[in-house]
Amino acid sequence: MNGHVISRPTTARPKTSAGIRATSARLRKPSSSAHANQSYTAERPVSRATITREPAVPFTAARTISQIGSNPAAQLNLASRTERARSRTGTGQGVRLATATVHTAPRGAPTRPVTQQGLTGVRAPTRVGGRFVVDKSYYMSLLRAQMNNLISEIDKLRGELNKGERDRQSLLIYERKAEEEATVIRRLQGRLLDCNKIADLINTNSELQEIENELAKLHKQRSGAEESLAELAEERQVREEQIRKVEDEIEEEKARNNAKFHSMNPTIYDEYERLKKKNEELLEEYQMKQEKLNELTQKKEEFDEHLAKFPLKQQAIILYERLAELEEKKSAITGEINAEGTPDEQRERLLQTVIRTTDEIDVIQKQLDDINEQIEQLAEELREFDMEMENVAGEKNEKYRELKLKEMQMDEFLNSYDSLKAEEEARIDETSAEVIHLLELISTNITNFCLVSPNTNFDPVEVNNGGSTSPSALNELYICLQEESHEMDKLEEHLKKDNNQINEKIREMDERMEKLENVEDLKTRKEQRHQELKSRRKILAEELPEINNSYQKLMDELERMELRLEKSDEYIELKSVQKKWQSVEKRLHALREAAAQREVETNYEVFKEEALRLKAAYNAALIESVKRC
Repeated sequence: MNGHVISRPTTARPKTSAGIRATSARLRKPSSSAHANQSYTAERPVSRATITREPAVPFTAARTISQIGSNPAAQLNLASRTERARSRTGTGQGVRLATATVHTAPRGAPTRPVTQQGLTGVRAPTRVGGRFVVDKSYYMSLLRAQMNNLISEIDKLRGELNKGERDRQSLLIYERKAEEEATVIRRLQGRLLDCNKIADLINTNSELQEIENELAKLHKQRSGAEESLAELAEERQVREEQIRKVEDEIEEEKARNNAKFHSMNPTIYDEYERLKKKNEELLEEYQMKQEKLNELTQKKEEFDEHLAKFPLKQQAIILYERLAELEEKKSAITGEINAEGTPDEQRERLLQTVIRTTDEIDVIQKQLDDINEQIEQLAEELREFDMEMENVAGEKNEKYRELKLKEMQMDEFLNSYDSLKAEEEARIDETSAEVIHLLELISTNITNFCLVSPNTNFDPVEVNNGGSTSPSALNELYICLQEESHEMDKLEEHLKKDNNQINEKIREMDERMEKLENVEDLKTRKEQRHQELKSRRKILAEELPEINNSYQKLMDELERMELRLEKSDEYIELKSVQKKWQSVEKRLHALREAAAQREVETNYEVFKEEALRLKAAYNAALIESVKRC
């Protein structure tokens, strides 16, 4: 039977994709002798076939088994077919033929996949193990199963969502109803309070007038509360409007700032971003350090509270601090001693420092000279600018002040005209009385002048007749006459001077009287002058804003120049150079003093000269002693 080759008829079912017979030929075969006691349970895989076709397979298999068991010829035929199927399976699938080793398929082996002819019975396990081929339909079935699961899950979630939405809507409805009921309850409570109030008034036998007064009072309170509420609502609206305006301004300012930031130079914007990030980092670092400081402060307070209970520990801390200070001093002194080095090293170091400092001072001096020249130029320009400003503003201000002063004087004169007139009339009266008094004095002096002194009691006839008058009497008479003549000259000069002064005063008074008598002309002139001053004042008032603006512009320009000078790198560098120069001068002075002291300490020229002198004297003494010998 093994020697014959059985060919498939043309009417047979087509082969599957694996090149073997159709699935209807691969029903469950009876187990061999080696596997007689084994039973297998095969499951139908998920396929496109309908569920009604599933029970056909076990039914056919059972019927086939029953037929085989009842017919011996069928058993022989089945054995030959099984052998041929084994040979075809081994060669068709390209695997090695079965040997003496038995390959038993594991229990619960995978089922046959879906083929082009649909789903058929499962394949029984063989000696070479199960076959599992995955194709497009298998993956489509898996995707379809997953899609069905997802759809069912989505439907479930959608149902839960709809339920939650219905619950939320019902909750909103319940809340709205609760608010309405709460409003009704509040209204009813108010009515209940009113009824209780009325009942109390009735129970207390209150009169109708009292009830009406109470009602009017309550109405008044209600109207006042409504007015205050309206005012508060209006104030709230105003505040909200102000807040909106402020928010709009803030937004506009933010927009302007953003526009400015975006319109910046890219380098400046990058620098700004870098500084901003640095600022944020510094703030974070500051917060971290602040937190750390707070923690350390808290720990310190805890330690202080703990140490306050132990005096010995406090003394130990004090000793430790003193020990740390002494250690620091010791290390500082040791470092200074090690840093000084030998005298030669110190001398070389000082020389190098002096040379380097001298070079730096020369460079700094040159820079300082240049900067001083620039400062002098700027100061000269500033002085010229100030002088021009003073000249421009001083002339106009001086004229304005003069005109203002004259106007004030004229106003004061017109306001005090009556008082001044009375004062002048009183002064004229006083002057007239003084003139009369002086005239009386003049007449009295003239009368006294006509009198002859007792010393001059002589007879002129006797003198003319050559009487017996002594020369001494004549001499005395001459002297007395000379003195009286001199006194009379002085009196005459004094009277002339007084007369001139009186005439001058009278003339001035006449002039003033003429001026004061013509008051209308004076008022007219004053009005004209006042109008001129007013027009001048208007002109100056119109010119004043321009002058103030120009002055303010010049002052702003001056401030900008000063700020620019303050922000100037050269000016800042000048300040730093000046500070550095001062520190270098101090250091150079100290180094010079130290160098001078070192030079005094290490100057050996004096000792050298003294030694050479002593050597020469000693040699001379030796030569002299040798000569004597």
